[in-house]
Amino acid sequence: MAAKRTTSSVTMQTVANLCGVSKITVSRALSGDLKQVSQETIDRIKAAARELGYNPGVNHAAYRLARKKANQIVTNHSVGLLLPETFYKTNYFHMLFCGALEVLAPKHYALVMAYTYENITAEDLPFIFQRDEIDAFLLCHESSGRRLLDDMFEQYGLHKRPTVSMIFQNPGCSAVVPDHRMAGYLLARHLLSLGHRHIMHFVPGNIPPHHPYALRMVGYQQAYKEMQLDPNIYLQSGLLKNDAYSDVAATVRTLGKHPEVTAVLAPFDDYASRLIGMLAQCGKRVPEDISVVGLDDTDVALNERGENILTTVRMPLREIGHEAAELVLRQASGEEKEDDVTMMLPVKLIERASACPPRS
Repeated sequence: MAAKRTTSSVTMQTVANLCGVSKITVSRALSGDLKQVSQETIDRIKAAARELGYNPGVNHAAYRLARKKANQIVTNHSVGLLLPETFYKTNYFHMLFCGALEVLAPKHYALVMAYTYENITAEDLPFIFQRDEIDAFLLCHESSGRRLLDDMFEQYGLHKRPTVSMIFQNPGCSAVVPDHRMAGYLLARHLLSLGHRHIMHFVPGNIPPHHPYALRMVGYQQAYKEMQLDPNIYLQSGLLKNDAYSDVAATVRTLGKHPEVTAVLAPFDDYASRLIGMLAQCGKRVPEDISVVGLDDTDVALNERGENILTTVRMPLREIGHEAAELVLRQASGEEKEDDVTMMLPVKLIERASACPPRS
């Protein structure tokens, strides 16, 4: 049946009256909420809406104005996503983004993205953020992202919106994170079981205890202690800044000065891949001369046959995006009352061919 021409007189209540249900049921059905409404009811309500020519956008401006006058939160079906400035350079953030989008798009939510950078302020955020048109926020940033949103809420007199952090635990908001400690433990245990003792890592010393790198270090140390080895004797700290190219070059130089180091715990896969390539240019073979492992399972290190040789830990990035989006929508709708929920997802060691027993 062809849809009727939309008129302002066709409202959600009109659809509800025709179907003999409540307006909230119509709202849930039109958003595809299978947890609250059966598929049969959803199909019936959507068919009625098409027959009546109902358009949810026609009365949205009046709806927003009425809600604001009553000092009530307006639902815009939009979620903001704050990412680091370098998000477009790696597969890592792409997988998080896709995971969130796969949840939000079927529910007719827009995902509005912005990136953060050094010295960014609330005034630098997109106007749609500042106009209170975002229902909830997802973060993939350290604590500065949360502080930035808090500054924006206060500066512009906005309603404080639900916020869920991915990968990082940020004080004052919920988080969906991988098991960072276990990731570090699995990689260190794998190298130690092969016979490596002197291993290079990339954990700075001045980071908070809940930071992913700090949690990895706890895992490294646990693996050493289980083998009655002192991690302070064997773990060698490497350089980690923002420029991956210069960092990798510095790591190669450091390894040249420390021949006792036989393995490297790279901070992420892309770093490991670059390191393997640069070591090859210096005549060092992986894993015959030195073992290198990555972390996240998003990038490859190819051998001459085009095979990915990189041993790594698989981070459930797509699943983290899924769970974070589901959680923030439950918080925005009021279904989830807690605003400080932490979900931890498991990780998995992926053994390939970039690590082997050290040469005697």
